[in-house]
Amino acid sequence: TMGDGILATFAGPSRAVACAKDLKEEAARLDLSIRAGVHTGECERRGRDISGIAVNVAARILDVTPSGSCFVSSIVRDLTAGSGLEFVASGSHCFKGVPGDWELHAAT
Repeated sequence: TMGDGILATFAGPSRAVACAKDLKEEAARLDLSIRAGVHTGECERRGRDISGIAVNVAARILDVTPSGSCFVSSIVRDLTAGSGLEFVASGSHCFKGVPGDWELHAAT
């Protein structure tokens, strides 16, 4: 946990997106709104903590995700092709400390 947030790892990106969607739906039933940012990549384990560029990118994605939404990187969208998950393009973003432009997509 991080303050009022949670950083979670999954065996694959489709599981992460499905979990985010389920949490969003359950929160809505309680009149709560959450947001999720999902990215996949190499992480470094440090005891019970993780770090690395993939963690930084996920945090930057979360920073630009509006309440009630789940934004994912293009990498996640591409890796989940054929899973039944659907996405809508949500624009290009530059993230501090991360090279390049990042195309984001909203999970629908």
